[in-house]
Amino acid sequence: IIQDLVAFHSKDENPQALIDVELKRLKFVRNKSVSEIKDSLYLTALQNLEKRFAANAASSEVNYEIAAMYVEKGNKYNPQQSEENKWYKKHALELCEEVIKKYPESDGAKNCAVLKSQIEEHSVDFITEKVTTPNAPFRALLTYKNLKTVYARIAQMDIDKYNKSVERYYGEDLMKQYLKLTSFKEWTVELPEDGDYQTHSTEIKIPELPLGHYLILFGSEK
Repeated sequence: IIQDLVAFHSKDENPQALIDVELKRLKFVRNKSVSEIKDSLYLTALQNLEKRFAANAASSEVNYEIAAMYVEKGNKYNPQQSEENKWYKKHALELCEEVIKKYPESDGAKNCAVLKSQIEEHSVDFITEKVTTPNAPFRALLTYKNLKTVYARIAQMDIDKYNKSVERYYGEDLMKQYLKLTSFKEWTVELPEDGDYQTHSTEIKIPELPLGHYLILFGSEK
């Protein structure tokens, strides 16, 4: 059926419908294929399709699919194994920017704008021991994306009030309660960031604290 549609639209003056069907055909083949190199074949086919219609705004949708494929490959990056796939998200971002600039009103450009915002979004998270030795520094594992600086704050807390607030508040409302606590210590952490748009992790030092209960906050803004 898809091949019949390709043949039907092959001589259209406006290639929009043909490109749409070709994309459906390539996705179908990739999804059904059992070849070990189906992803690379799919990417090559997309690139060839884009070259055929590069002068038409409809090619923007093909470029969006290529950029999405780059992100998919970028998500396979594992720094503990190799540098392979490290820069694919950056390649995707650059391609999206080209599409937005060349065909700003196209559907492909609109999809690229969404993908671009997803690639550029920043995040921060951390893990540390729930109980540590008083008056001794300890470590936390900080995981971050697209950040060069994070801000840290430690607040002393009443554990009984905290347990009650957890029952009453959640989400942003709970965060507002945290931010009302008086700051005990504050500092900034400068992070290694090489512009690959990947998620990275690093161990950081948490300063020593007297005996007590504390809340630790990390954020992209002070």
